[in-house]
Amino acid sequence: FQDFEVLLVDDGSTDGSYNICYEYAQKSDKIRYYHQNHKGIDDTRNLILREADGDFITWIEATDSVEPDYLQHLVDIQNKSNADIVISGFKEYREKEFSQSVNLKPYFEELEDNEYTPVYDPMYKDEKGIWRIDLNGLEKRIVEENIKVAIFNNPHNPSGRVFTYEEILDVMNLYKKYDVKVISDEIWADIIRPGYKHIPAQSVSEDAKMRTVSLYAPSKTFNLAGLIGSYHVVFNEKIREKMDRVSKSTHYNSCNVLSMHALTGAFSSEGRKWLNELKEVLYKNIDYSYNFIMNNFDGVKLARPDGTYMLYLDVKDYCLKHDISLLDLLKKGLEVGVIWQNGEPFMMDYTIRMNLALPYSRVVEAFERLRKYVF
Repeated sequence: FQDFEVLLVDDGSTDGSYNICYEYAQKSDKIRYYHQNHKGIDDTRNLILREADGDFITWIEATDSVEPDYLQHLVDIQNKSNADIVISGFKEYREKEFSQSVNLKPYFEELEDNEYTPVYDPMYKDEKGIWRIDLNGLEKRIVEENIKVAIFNNPHNPSGRVFTYEEILDVMNLYKKYDVKVISDEIWADIIRPGYKHIPAQSVSEDAKMRTVSLYAPSKTFNLAGLIGSYHVVFNEKIREKMDRVSKSTHYNSCNVLSMHALTGAFSSEGRKWLNELKEVLYKNIDYSYNFIMNNFDGVKLARPDGTYMLYLDVKDYCLKHDISLLDLLKKGLEVGVIWQNGEPFMMDYTIRMNLALPYSRVVEAFERLRKYVF
């Protein structure tokens, strides 16, 4: 939509707005700039009413932001209805909207891009070295930060914890107590070690079922990320209707024919047989890697994962003892052909994330290189 004009009014601001408005006015004939000294909103709007040439006027305050199709949407509604006034909906962005009870920072960038302020809730290791959720800390943050939506991750990436029924129920009861909606990322649900069981967050209670949106995909298990075949499970009809409206309006990552057949094929009986064989390799890789690290890399701490094919190494003691930075340690590995990942974006200093989804022989070779040339 191009049939519009922009009237910018600087009412005596002292933060450099004058220069910004002036620069925009020089760039386009559609933009006009006016300056006045602290006359207030009434005089400002009267000035615009006198100078405007259009048939309709919309006000955008300094603290507002609008969608790219804002004007087109308003005009379309007016043309269809012949209304004198068109009123749009709005969102109010508060300071703190999302809480996270897991260590997965990539979510944070998405939330910040959508003008939410994420609040991080760290996990901790108990006396046995097992990653746990700090329920007292979580409740404190929910109250103090006025949390409305939480992101839950199980199996947990990158620690590999598979939470028990009791742990999930405790967390969900907190969310119920403070009426927090839940987004449950369960993308690793298929990669669980023997002796552990994946418990869907929606299954622990009727309330959890109705307040939770659960997210799944075959991408981690079957290496299908590029085909965009993820899916969600939503029992709450109101939440599902809202999600459907947004997804239809944005057409974001719509399912295609290839992704549809890849997803259904992955979860077929043939796919299950392949997965069972895959997990034998992954579990062998995990056991070998864990034992090798514990026996050969002094100063490196690691919790044996319950699920996923990731390792999350704590190398703080090693780095401090040998006076080496995390980045230099990572570089030494890369120089001998071991591709590992900086773990600090996952919210802990001096950490390294390792992917073990590769042939066993390559795992053995990688750790031999690390032992000989890095540690």
